Amino acid sequence: MSLFSEIRTHKYTTLKTFALYLMILVVGLNVSLPGVTLLDLQLAVNTTLDRITAILPSGSGIQWTFIWSYSGNVWILHLWGTESPPFIQSLHFAFGCGALIGPLIAEPFLLEIKHNQHSLLNSTSVRAIPQLKVHYPYMIVASFSLIVVIIFGIVYFIRRSNDPHPTRKKVVGENEKSSVTFLMHCVIVFLSCSFLFFYIGLELSFGTMLTTYVVNSDLKLDKSTASYMTSVGIILMGLGTSPIFGALFGFLQDFIFLSSKTASILFVSGCVGQFIIPYLIGNFVDKHPSIFLIISSFCGLMACMLVSEALY
Repeated sequence: MSLFSEIRTHKYTTLKTFALYLMILVVGLNVSLPGVTLLDLQLAVNTTLDRITAILPSGSGIQWTFIWSYSGNVWILHLWGTESPPFIQSLHFAFGCGALIGPLIAEPFLLEIKHNQHSLLNSTSVRAIPQLKVHYPYMIVASFSLIVVIIFGIVYFIRRSNDPHPTRKKVVGENEKSSVTFLMHCVIVFLSCSFLFFYIGLELSFGTMLTTYVVNSDLKLDKSTASYMTSVGIILMGLGTSPIFGALFGFLQDFIFLSSKTASILFVSGCVGQFIIPYLIGNFVDKHPSIFLIISSFCGLMACMLVSEALY
């Protein structure tokens, strides 16, 4: 059945999916804001850069584990079954849109720091900088988040049933006849988990640490320019990586049955990557900005190697 036929046939499922896309858009906004406002947050709490970067994995880890990893991707699998790859791709597109819009919302409220004022980032108290406006973008995003939660609740009360897609029931029965051995199943899941560890860690690190890198590196750009660079970088990265999750799930469903438990294991491994990798970069990017490029390149190389191994 074609994509548009699926949408026409399952109207309420499409409505639920759209509400989920809005929720994931909010997650993208919330994940991107701490990265682009990190230097202002550092001044607001009067701490060092390596300490303030601890908010990146701790804050985003909660969101990704419960909303992004499980409730998002697994619910799409439940709602659309074997027809889920394009909907999963759209889900990640919604996240990318949120990550793109977040820096644009924050840019007008960032504190201007000129080239000869970069030392202030490690020495100035918030009392000396009364013009901090870093709380405004968070208020804007929080207000939009509240609206989305209300919409999500309305959609839930319109149609509370949560029946799986017909192909989901069919695949469960066919899984008993699968020719994939248990060992091969474990190898496929392990390679996929390893790939998501490096890929999601790279994706989050790029979106949240790029602003900090270009401000602290030899480029010495101001934060306004850095926020626009982050948005452009997210666009370019999204153009190349947006099909990854849809292609990954489509590829896996040709070999194994993607149960909710398996899907949860896959994305929790990605959450571990997005917790560890930004934290490693954040500890060194202040004094050694090139660590951002080194770790990002290493993660990209490992992800490519794992894909090559899986295809082989």
